[in-house]
Amino acid sequence: MPSWLNDFFICSDFESLINRINERLPFWNKELKEHQALDTLEDRMREHNHQNFVKAVDEGDRFMTGVFLDAGFDVNKLSAEQVTLLAVAARHGYAAIAEILYQAGADVNRISLDRNNTPLMDAASEGHADLVQFFIDKGASLEIKSKSGQTALILATGNGNLDCAEILIKAGADCDQKDSMGLSARKYARLYKLDSLLDKMPPAPEQGE
Repeated sequence: MPSWLNDFFICSDFESLINRINERLPFWNKELKEHQALDTLEDRMREHNHQNFVKAVDEGDRFMTGVFLDAGFDVNKLSAEQVTLLAVAARHGYAAIAEILYQAGADVNRISLDRNNTPLMDAASEGHADLVQFFIDKGASLEIKSKSGQTALILATGNGNLDCAEILIKAGADCDQKDSMGLSARKYARLYKLDSLLDKMPPAPEQGE
């Protein structure tokens, strides 16, 4: 007899039995979903490991991404290349995958160790404005720096992704934070003659621009 059945023999009446069943249902449903997901993985591939989870995200496979999550795989574990799953989605511009991962508990500020970028920084660098807005709405930090000392705004500006840069400026990103070469988003905008973007920036500080 399964051990979990013992819980029900201690119920003294029908009402307490129903209450006990209702208490246990969420756990049963979770276990059932995990077992079903693992069966799907067994059917689909010889190995079901984290790198295959990364591959599903990298290929934009929403179904298999959901299966790996249902099977209990860690949504915040780094890939073999030291990249977060959310960053993989961000670099490709997979908004739907990013939403799935976030809802499963992915950390929007978790840093990928290959570039020292957050998902927001990757989205800004690649020009995915919808994801830039998504990560900001979910509480992403605006001022984390890459290995080159570049913030999301500097990355967006330097790559000419004006839509992303404007979203970041509107959100309050610092236009005068400097990278390892001593250049800020404002200076990059001047260097590349991005006058429309400069018009969106708040006035420069009087000192230390």
